[in-house]
Amino acid sequence: MAAQWKIRQTIFAFLNPVRAADLERKARQERKSYQRWQTVCFKHDIVENDNRTAMKITEALLAEHVVFHNLFDHVERALPLLRTAAEIRSLGGLLQSLLNAHSEVEEELLVRPLDHCLDQIGHCETFHQEHQEIDNNLKRVQTTRNLKLARACLMSAVVASRKHFDKEERIVFPLAEKLLKSRTLTDLGNAWMKQSNCTMG
Repeated sequence: MAAQWKIRQTIFAFLNPVRAADLERKARQERKSYQRWQTVCFKHDIVENDNRTAMKITEALLAEHVVFHNLFDHVERALPLLRTAAEIRSLGGLLQSLLNAHSEVEEELLVRPLDHCLDQIGHCETFHQEHQEIDNNLKRVQTTRNLKLARACLMSAVVASRKHFDKEERIVFPLAEKLLKSRTLTDLGNAWMKQSNCTMG
């Protein structure tokens, strides 16, 4: 990923030094913000009755959602100002890499253990379809050279991601809190912290 990031920086600096440099600076700021938040979450402990309790998986993923909403805000502000498909691909690539990492962990640690429950209430297939829709739009951003199409696909991915996150916060997280034991949620939170630490390291 580091190599791809360097190649992307080089290409866009060549295409448009001023706009590319500004875009890459903003993208790096968003990525650092996301990494700083993961670091805070990794070190997070709650002191209650003199006992130290690790973060639950639902708390950890909700914290990531907060960071993503800030990133979505940035994408929505930046998109109308971008004048080339290449600039949009750069921004889309950043969003895609972060969402992929988030979705993989969320799927493994939270959604999969609840699959049978989500299936019973008719949401299992819907959640997977929504993930696929977001992924398809982000892939189109990377393959098209058409400015309007690239902009439309990235905006569609952001809108779909916001709706998907909202549904997770209203349905999946409360369901996990209700059905899974507190110890299980904490163990999954510890697993999330370890995976996040490995990703950052």
